[in-house]
Amino acid sequence: MNPAVVVMWTYVQCCWAKARDTSRDDRGSASVEHILWYVAAGLGTVAVAAIIWAAIRTKAEEPLPSPAAP
Repeated sequence: MNPAVVVMWTYVQCCWAKARDTSRDDRGSASVEHILWYVAAGLGTVAVAAIIWAAIRTKAEEPLPSPAAP
């Protein structure tokens, strides 16, 4: 597994644990943690999409076999 994805996933799990501990004076504003969580989720999505796209391009660049004559 990609180490960058592991680091992002670990950060996301830590943020979820902290987000559950809401205080009474929380007014629902976006904090730096929330913004970083969305950035980490976006980067994770981009990383997965890049891996899938690279696999598709590699497969698409393979030459097609010529049909055999009957």
